[in-house]
Amino acid sequence: MRYGMVWASCVVASVVGAAPAWALQASFEHIFVLEHDDDSLWIADPDGGGAVQKSVGNFPLPLHLEIDLPGGRMYYVSDGVNEVRSCDLVGGDQQTIASSSEPRGLALDAGAQQLYWMDRADDVIRRVSVDGGASTVVYTMPPPPCFIPLTLALDVANGHMYWTDPCQGRIFRANMDGSTPAGGAVSLVSGQSDIRGIALDLLAGTMYWLVPAGVRKADLDGSGVSLMHAFPVGINFSQIAVDPIDQRVYWTEWGAIECVDYDGTNAATVLPLSRPTALVLLDAPEAWSDLGGSLGGAAPAPSLTGTGTLVPCTPIQLSLQGAPSFGQCALIVGVSLLSAPFKGGTLIPNPDLILFQTASFDGKVTIGGPWPLGAPSGLEAWFQYWVTDATGPVGFTASNGVRAVTP
Repeated sequence: MRYGMVWASCVVASVVGAAPAWALQASFEHIFVLEHDDDSLWIADPDGGGAVQKSVGNFPLPLHLEIDLPGGRMYYVSDGVNEVRSCDLVGGDQQTIASSSEPRGLALDAGAQQLYWMDRADDVIRRVSVDGGASTVVYTMPPPPCFIPLTLALDVANGHMYWTDPCQGRIFRANMDGSTPAGGAVSLVSGQSDIRGIALDLLAGTMYWLVPAGVRKADLDGSGVSLMHAFPVGINFSQIAVDPIDQRVYWTEWGAIECVDYDGTNAATVLPLSRPTALVLLDAPEAWSDLGGSLGGAAPAPSLTGTGTLVPCTPIQLSLQGAPSFGQCALIVGVSLLSAPFKGGTLIPNPDLILFQTASFDGKVTIGGPWPLGAPSGLEAWFQYWVTDATGPVGFTASNGVRAVTP
């Protein structure tokens, strides 16, 4: 099946020039932190090593931070001058994107090159181009008495924006395109007193946030709320970020950046800082990542692995095991993540290409070919097999998804 993989490589190659910016990730792992007390930028390794302070005094009372690495820009909210601003990756070339009465929260749709933020004085969520210009209201909050939106996150693939409101103790969701009627946002989670921060793991379909009790999580529909890490009494916290690859949560509190594994173990202080108020994690994934998401039937779910360096023009191979004998298999290839419900399971790749194959007597499929010429560092592709299987929930089983990233 080498020719089939050549076609898959051509699909990946055809979008090299048109891949959304958010798909081109860092070739390194760093945390970027804005410090409130001296209005500075800190850059460090995820374990706190190699910490370097940049641009002291350049960030007037910063509150929220987003980074477009391929574009070479950072975006942040300044509480000191009530502006949404941008700068280069070390804090220089400061520019005003938009003025706002009382801006809070900030989220970047890098593919569309648009910024979203909440205007607490006008009770709205706004959107603006990263180049500036007139902003658009995409959601209007219900009338007071209680409205204090604080932090914002985007699920671009599904067109949703999520935000926290500590006054109401809730997490809300509305459509990014402005189609949600005024006051019509869905309340997903309630009873979260003094809620701060929100971060989405779209691969796992999970959201994380901070309350005085600690780090809490739930499914993206608000179900399954649980406390995954408890705080000592008196912690002053603000922002949260997640690392879906290494499965860790990071957050800011007065005095430090802290982290903990998804299962609540290995809590650690990453970086001691006085009053960190904005945090972004740039995580460089491995060449091949197992994303989970398999679906079994009477037998265990099929298993997919990828091998190869992913250096352009070098060979790669996908290997499936555990399919039914002579089962009909469909390899789904995508250059973006979908992670949507499908046939009782989860379709991981966006289906940009589908290749049909037949498993061997022992339930195996192998396909190989060259990684595309000209693929830039950080270009991603997703792969997953779906298999006809009468014992599956609706006649199908599925492998785990795997992600390939050009080094």
